[in-house]
Amino acid sequence: MLGYPEKALGSISESLALSERIAHPFTLSAALSVSSVVYLNRREPERALRQLEAAEVLAAEQRLSLIYETGMLRGAALAEQGAVDEAIARIREGVTKWTRLGRTFLLPYGLAFLAQGLVRHGDQAAALAALREGLALADVTGEHFWDAELHRLTGTVLLAENKLDEGGASLQDAIHIAKPNKRNRWNCAPPPASPGSGGIRACVMRPAICSLRSTAGLPKASIRSI
Repeated sequence: MLGYPEKALGSISESLALSERIAHPFTLSAALSVSSVVYLNRREPERALRQLEAAEVLAAEQRLSLIYETGMLRGAALAEQGAVDEAIARIREGVTKWTRLGRTFLLPYGLAFLAQGLVRHGDQAAALAALREGLALADVTGEHFWDAELHRLTGTVLLAENKLDEGGASLQDAIHIAKPNKRNRWNCAPPPASPGSGGIRACVMRPAICSLRSTAGLPKASIRSI
């Protein structure tokens, strides 16, 4: 039985193949963008950057807008590669740009990336502030598809600060949100899918669940840096 990471890769491969077959530039740019996110979630920054760059080239050639703010994604990849200062700057710039344009869609996602960079920089307080801003924004906009990851990151930061009760509660919130239920496949609202996007949506729904399995219930010393 395939796990979620393998299913995500299979789904995005199908989406890319379909997008190329129907020769629809916007759908292909969306598939490339989402594949970049999938590779970021798999901690494969080099592959994520390749997909992102392909999406940017296509968008420039076809004069398209991408569904993600590319600075946030590029910053997340840079953080994985260890360029933390540049990563934080790029993500902050992307969040500011997206906010200025009034495009609240995916801002919680960008703030989650920002928090990860800040943790690696050693600024736990700023990381928690970014995560709480992301959750508050989700409550205002109704965009909850990244809530599980925001709660997971909050929990790991709190546990690292030895706030065991608060951290454990945040991880339990993340697990509850990430688990499918019978009434609706996902406890959190899915992102809107573009026409012809096929399996794109399935690729980004459960980014937190594998990390949750590795962190929930473990002592502080066992938790890997996020």
